[in-house]
Amino acid sequence: MYLRFESTDDSIIDIEEAAILFAEDVRKADDKIRIFSGECHAGLYSNKILMEALRWAHREKEVSIDIISSPIISTLVIDNRKYSGLLKLWEEGVVTLRRRRTRGNTAHYKIIDESFARVEQVHDSLEELQIRKSELMEAGPWIKQFESYKDLVPSKDPWKDFLILSPVEIESLRDNCCEYYPERSFYDLDIDDLKKVLDELQSFWDLESKNQANSYKDIKSYLDKIFATK
Repeated sequence: MYLRFESTDDSIIDIEEAAILFAEDVRKADDKIRIFSGECHAGLYSNKILMEALRWAHREKEVSIDIISSPIISTLVIDNRKYSGLLKLWEEGVVTLRRRRTRGNTAHYKIIDESFARVEQVHDSLEELQIRKSELMEAGPWIKQFESYKDLVPSKDPWKDFLILSPVEIESLRDNCCEYYPERSFYDLDIDDLKKVLDELQSFWDLESKNQANSYKDIKSYLDKIFATK
């Protein structure tokens, strides 16, 4: 059954409640936590309650925590610097990160041991302030799907192996991919495809920082000019 929380949208749970719920699940684990994520929501994985629960499970119970992400990992921006609790946990050796080829447009889930899985409804790429509620399900089928990615190599340097982007950057990248790849979906682009678009957007962001482009019209004109030369 679906979890019930107060919200104006009954499919949404706020970050704090999501972190508390996930932390409770983490503390139930005795062996393995498997996470199949989209962009590894920065607000969730930088939450202190969840971070401490993951550290505790790894330290006190030697639980392995294996995360498979899309080519993008989201990050907070604090004092003009990027910060990710997830990458902090990786640096501490608490979690393993692996990158799948594309994001895809499929369900995301968290599996606790062989006991149960919490499965999110299929949803759009990162929503900055909200997280989809999850459905409690039997672990078996989701373990089988997760293990189908067993050949993915653990990252030795997430800052090189993933695109580490803020929610604003992710939204801009997603919204402009159709200009660069009109025949393909954002969800089916690999990291090299995404980097090409990001490089073009970075050129625009550099201009924007010099106050040379401040409106959507300017962005559209700039992108049209770039893509017309491809």
